[in-house]
Amino acid sequence: MTCRWDAIALSRNDPGGSQVQAGKRRMDVKNHDSRKRSVLRLIPLGLIFLVIVYGAWAAQAFKTQWTLINYLINNDLQQMDRSIVFTPSEKFLKQYFFTPDPAQNALAPGLATKTDGLLYRVCSILPGCPKNQPFLKIFLLRDCQQVNQRLLVFSPFQDNPASACFGFFAAQANAVFVSLEDLSAGVLAHEMTHFLLSQFNPVPDHDYQEKWAQYMETQID
Repeated sequence: MTCRWDAIALSRNDPGGSQVQAGKRRMDVKNHDSRKRSVLRLIPLGLIFLVIVYGAWAAQAFKTQWTLINYLINNDLQQMDRSIVFTPSEKFLKQYFFTPDPAQNALAPGLATKTDGLLYRVCSILPGCPKNQPFLKIFLLRDCQQVNQRLLVFSPFQDNPASACFGFFAAQANAVFVSLEDLSAGVLAHEMTHFLLSQFNPVPDHDYQEKWAQYMETQID
């Protein structure tokens, strides 16, 4: 709106004002496009930076049969174990023979069984769930603020990052980022649903994914 009134003022005082302002507008648009391209070029660099930072930040990783839980301190595993109130089905337990690292398992006994059992449960409810999936990486963050900081790297133009406060799934990395302060079995099941749906071919649209993720959250919690 400012540009429009400036153009009118210039045309009254100077016969060539409109041409000058038109040229200015074209230059502004060109500069804006250039800045936008610069931002877009920085996004891949941001992702690389995230990988490097997380290589150092997530100093430890707890491996289960189907997931890799990245955490900073031992208490993170214990807090996750307390937050995930879920009992795997007997059918799952009869066919589950994974043995986690003894030292890590001593910190949070049963966490591997619980996490894999939850992923198994989500997959059993989801129609057409793929039999073979890549490892799901789970990053344990302290709180909502840290979740949104990570979300900003993957989705720099997100309109409402606060909506991802509890956690989010980054398809680019096959990774789930969750807030330990807000973690529950339902929250993790929600993000696991996004992960499993991302393995479909074709990948369902966002609305379809979100409906299933919300439904799964109610079924688990």
